[in-house]
Amino acid sequence: MDKVEEASRNIPAHDAGASDINLSVDIPSPAANAVTEAENTDLLPAVTKWLAGHHQMPYARAAVLKNVPADYASRGEDMLPRMLANVGLQASLVKRKLKDIPAAVLPCVVFAKDGDPLVVTAFANGGRDVMVLDLVEGDFTSEMPRRKLQRRLNGTAVF
Repeated sequence: MDKVEEASRNIPAHDAGASDINLSVDIPSPAANAVTEAENTDLLPAVTKWLAGHHQMPYARAAVLKNVPADYASRGEDMLPRMLANVGLQASLVKRKLKDIPAAVLPCVVFAKDGDPLVVTAFANGGRDVMVLDLVEGDFTSEMPRRKLQRRLNGTAVF
């Protein structure tokens, strides 16, 4: 017997004299987990949206995904410059260490070893610290030592 049948059998008949009581049962749907997984695979459009907003460019998800393969999430970081071009931003994929990225190109996107994009928004303390936006963790910027962040990165950047 599934949870829905079990829950419906345990709901008492409505008594006209009784007060209205909410007897609804929250049953988690399999789609709830799918949405969470989809959000994690949609990091590139989320980064594109953030960068478009930063540069005051219009953003529409349909426009971002135009001319981008449906399996873009499995293709890796080389899809980001194409998505950025679809909103009017020019970008190139390069191999760089954090210390070799000039402040003039910030914000830029660097990629963790697990493939997650991180937005570097500023350098602080003479370049020893980095302000970074990690959309997996949330929509906020945190400061961390440059060397610590460099250990997490795969060496690829987009700017």
